[in-house]
Amino acid sequence: MLTQRALILGRALHLVGSLKATPGVTPPDETIDGFPEFAFTLDTIKDPQVSQKLRSIAKRIVASHRGSKRIIGFEVHGHADQTLRVAAGAERDRTELEVSRDRAEHAKELLLKMIEEEGGTPIIAGIKANAVAFGFGSQHRIFRPATTEPQRRKNRRVEIFLKEFDPPKPAPSPEPPPKPNARPKHPWRIQIKNGTVATLQIPGSEVSSLTITLVVEITDLKKKQKARFRVISTGGGAPSASFPPVLSPADSQPVLEGKALDFFTTDETSIANFAGSVDVGLSPGAGVSVLSTGGQFAFSFRDLEKIGRFTVPPMIVVEGGSSPLQLPQASLGGFTTGTISMQGSPTPAQ
Repeated sequence: MLTQRALILGRALHLVGSLKATPGVTPPDETIDGFPEFAFTLDTIKDPQVSQKLRSIAKRIVASHRGSKRIIGFEVHGHADQTLRVAAGAERDRTELEVSRDRAEHAKELLLKMIEEEGGTPIIAGIKANAVAFGFGSQHRIFRPATTEPQRRKNRRVEIFLKEFDPPKPAPSPEPPPKPNARPKHPWRIQIKNGTVATLQIPGSEVSSLTITLVVEITDLKKKQKARFRVISTGGGAPSASFPPVLSPADSQPVLEGKALDFFTTDETSIANFAGSVDVGLSPGAGVSVLSTGGQFAFSFRDLEKIGRFTVPPMIVVEGGSSPLQLPQASLGGFTTGTISMQGSPTPAQ
């Protein structure tokens, strides 16, 4: 299993692990061998266990999207035995490479088909974006040299590596202050109205740049007034779907109106105090699976802290809305910093 964990340490996003397999080194989650020479379709293996192995993987991928640790894709490596029917040289290398690549591509497409058959239609677009196939010719043979036909069939194989992304864990709720010193709480409501999330893959890096632009409405439930704010923040995102990373124009996807969330601050806070510096974290949403929400945006209003006024909880996690398959599939979460500014003046709220 290729597992990448996202940890928020302090105000920075740290990625632990990799979603890339090293051929001949990383242990595969499943291996299918037994290809006849030059054959690349799995039905030529004539082994009923081949279909059972792929079906089991498909069920595992679909089932993972019912929990928090989702399998977001897979990688297939195709391998060939060293053929003796072609003289050593460029022609033999090319033949072995093409056969191994065709084996990997065929296994990938068959597995994607089974994922849909097992109920994975809602997530198939995200899985396809994170499914890749590579051929390595005879570079990574198990037997060097293979002296029997069973050994040669072991060399003719495909290896499947599952990709799992473990999103950042929510910050634990702070311990309540001692009751004798408790300060009155001021009730507020926040709601994402609209916005965009844009990603740009950084060549040679497992991190992509991330730009979050949002319009949020903050309502003072005590004074019955509300105001709209514009949030612009930039930072780093989790790894993209492309492998190897390829520079491409920013993929900008809309964020629709989400659910409103109630929270509290200390009593001296005014609606204008929310303007200033802000940190915004993005947890995976539809970019990983359309079975999840449109993405969760965690706000930390740093200028409130500077003047001794705080939100309860200290990080406000708000859901953004999305239509199916929105939010960039290249971004699986991230952490950004920026500004929040009030648009116009507060208006009465019912």
